Amino acid sequence: DAGQIKKQYPEDTFPGHAAWNDWPWKLHRIAGKNGKVKVELYDLAKDPMEKNNVADSNANRTRKMRGELEDWLESVTRSLNGKDYK
Repeated sequence: DAGQIKKQYPEDTFPGHAAWNDWPWKLHRIAGKNGKVKVELYDLAKDPMEKNNVADSNANRTRKMRGELEDWLESVTRSLNGKDYK
């Protein structure tokens, strides 16, 4: 029954891979099986094939975009758990 929520998901961990776009920037958030999170940032205007990770040299942008992505992931998880969006 789609109206019954039978499983609850943790709202502070997000397994797998997610990406966040803010043209021309694209941030990848990659959670490993050990729980460690790696982020990669690409300038798609200059690097459309995503070969040059510029996360370290753009720390402020990386931090901002990671925060936005994780806020969105938390909101989606809250919805899956039957709660209001953040």
